[in-house]
Amino acid sequence: MTDTQILQGLKQNDLDCYRALVAKYTNYVVAVICHISDLSRQDTEELSADVFIKLWNMRDTLDIDETKLKAYIARTTRNMTINFLRKQGFETLPIEEDQIKNVTPTPEKEILNNEVRTQLVEAIKTLPSPDKEIFLRRYFYQEKIKDIASQLNLNENTIHTKLSRGKKKLELVLNERGVSL
Repeated sequence: MTDTQILQGLKQNDLDCYRALVAKYTNYVVAVICHISDLSRQDTEELSADVFIKLWNMRDTLDIDETKLKAYIARTTRNMTINFLRKQGFETLPIEEDQIKNVTPTPEKEILNNEVRTQLVEAIKTLPSPDKEIFLRRYFYQEKIKDIASQLNLNENTIHTKLSRGKKKLELVLNERGVSL
């Protein structure tokens, strides 16, 4: 079932279209959750179910076209995961201090990680527009090359080439800035 059919069916309260949405995007939702968190399997499953419930509850107000559905699902998943993590942060039990020492990175490592992350984001911004979008979709949103190619109306080989060249450009930019990964 296409995204267009799914969206039209959702607006008509079609449960088969909802099932198709869940079947098509469950792995993607789980990948987004796992990419930005380290939740248990149970929490990941619960959160992914909550994402689809939210999409069902918002079906009447969904005003997106089929080319934006996957990005919309990614944003919704990301926001719900962040909210879940914030909520968990306020509800967790106190931990013994020696447990914190084993988990918490040293201030030096944390500063270094933040600096590398900042440099990487700045380097990504230097990529030309289509390359930047392809890079973000592939490595930040875990989209399949086939999906990226179809959404951007490009050949899959072109996507592979742009990703390869993008990595080389990022490596050069980061090396010029004295950052090594």
